[in-house]
Amino acid sequence: MGRVIKTISLDKTSAKICENIPNFSQWIRMQLLVWWQLEGNEPIHVLPRSVRNYSIQVWRGQRDQDGRRVIEPHNTEKCNPYHVKGKCPICWPEDKTPEQHIIDIMEVIQEGGSDGRRSTHANVQTGGTAPKSNGEEEE
Repeated sequence: MGRVIKTISLDKTSAKICENIPNFSQWIRMQLLVWWQLEGNEPIHVLPRSVRNYSIQVWRGQRDQDGRRVIEPHNTEKCNPYHVKGKCPICWPEDKTPEQHIIDIMEVIQEGGSDGRRSTHANVQTGGTAPKSNGEEEE
């Protein structure tokens, strides 16, 4: 996706605030995605569907013949929360850190579920793939 340059005017207070935002343009892009969704529009993800494949490592309660935990990858089908484009507000809402969301997902998986929306702790080993955006628009 190409970039479009837009110019904004800030007052002194908002200019001072934006000095504390490391990547102001990225922050604005994320705020626009959140606003778009809050206005009742179809959510727009940071990454296209074809690369929403952030994986986590999950222990499903199984052990190998030596008694070690069997850790298996699980595709969350979510945008990578550590992607250069920023954390997707649809996949990773601001109410928790990505790590807290991952703990929730893992607990539900360990209990045999699949959507990851509950909140407590589980046996967690995080680690994900880092998909790169191929520049395609959302399908």
